[in-house]
Amino acid sequence: RIFATPQCPILGAPELRQERGTLMKCMRSGIQLATRLAEEEDNYAHPGEVMRWLAHEVSFGSELVGRHIVFGLPMSPTLFPTVRRLTASVKNTHAFFRQCIASRRQALAANGYKVQDTADDSNTKENLVPDDCLTALVKAADEGDESDLPRLTDTQICHQLVTLVSAGHDTTAFFCCYGSLLLARHPDIQNQLREELLTADNEPNKQFDFPRSLLKRVFQETLRLYPTIPMVTRTAAKNVRLSRYADPDNKETLLVPKGSNILVPFFLLHRNASVWGNNAADFDPDRWIKHNTAPLSDGIMHPKLGFLPFAYGSRTCIGYTLSLVEAKLIFTSLLRDYELKPVPGFTPRIKAGISLTVENPHGIKVRFAKRNKRK
Repeated sequence: RIFATPQCPILGAPELRQERGTLMKCMRSGIQLATRLAEEEDNYAHPGEVMRWLAHEVSFGSELVGRHIVFGLPMSPTLFPTVRRLTASVKNTHAFFRQCIASRRQALAANGYKVQDTADDSNTKENLVPDDCLTALVKAADEGDESDLPRLTDTQICHQLVTLVSAGHDTTAFFCCYGSLLLARHPDIQNQLREELLTADNEPNKQFDFPRSLLKRVFQETLRLYPTIPMVTRTAAKNVRLSRYADPDNKETLLVPKGSNILVPFFLLHRNASVWGNNAADFDPDRWIKHNTAPLSDGIMHPKLGFLPFAYGSRTCIGYTLSLVEAKLIFTSLLRDYELKPVPGFTPRIKAGISLTVENPHGIKVRFAKRNKRK
């Protein structure tokens, strides 16, 4: 709930330094959770097998669902063998998670529902249950909280785990990969961003001005060119008439009837030359300076420009703010120690599903060169 509100401010330098340890533990908890889930399942020889399987199935499902959305195809297991495979994969995933929930509940009961204190490393060697997302969900279901809300069922816990381990594993990772590629291709911008981040990191008493920062503009420009969610579908809630042309003097309109299914292609909107100019395909963070002046906000979306990398309104991505915090931490740590350099001849081949992935067999290629001096 903390990270579900787009208006939640991005951490400044003092907060970032104070909370870095906690946030890094949170970022690692996703990997640790997947590892523990794998270790609690006896059918796999090594946790890595489960993690690779989950990543593969998420990519397969993303491409499949995206293709059916684009072409308006029904998700019918009767008509499409690939949908049958996806249905079986979902069933297997839920069965796997249910075993993990039962195993964690048993471990919690055996330990009196005591968990490790993540702020105190002195008790990590004790036989206590890890304080991770799975533990929090199971405890909330078994013990409840101070609210009058109904307790979570195992099915709801399972759905939360699917979101955490599958839907949440690729968005920040993809964004950081594309951001690293673009910074590697533009060393001048990379150097400016490094100086900004390290200066803020070395001045703990100075508030980081995210709304006016180069970091915000790099985020925006990266997500403009490579939105991690390249498209969504929506249903028109009422009849709407849209102008067919950008020319305000042209009165011709297009009726969108109530109940129409609408495909919103963020990837194309973000590269529309009539909005972004003839250099719409170029990486230019400074194009955002004029758009970020008023009103100043920690948010990065600009709906009037058709810039909606996390969607908008009541359906805004719930991980929006968390992803920005993670990306800030990642790039601060990365640029402190490494120079990013392009790999000669490498060009990503884009493949759009629910997430914007690449067809290249080894993903995004960027060279990491260790920096001689650490500022």
